[in-house]
Amino acid sequence: MNVRILALMLLASAPLGASAMPPGPSSKAQLTTETWLQLQSRGLHASDKPQNATPREYDKSTERWLKAYDYKIPEVFKWDKMSSGSSGGSGGQ
Repeated sequence: MNVRILALMLLASAPLGASAMPPGPSSKAQLTTETWLQLQSRGLHASDKPQNATPREYDKSTERWLKAYDYKIPEVFKWDKMSSGSSGGSGGQ
């Protein structure tokens, strides 16, 4: 009886192993993307020349960033209370 249960369990789990994705990239585009992400995260492809902004460029970018605060946040993105569900905590209320 135990042998039958074991055999059924093995047979039932066989398709799970076959349906798993094989390791490695599935396309050339994925390989390229993964390679660039690894280079960036490790800092292996960083420029050896510092890229400093001029004072004018810095001022313009800061001005552009500050202009973002001129626009009112639409009501659709606002809420009165935040709730963490039924956990019983205050949840920011």
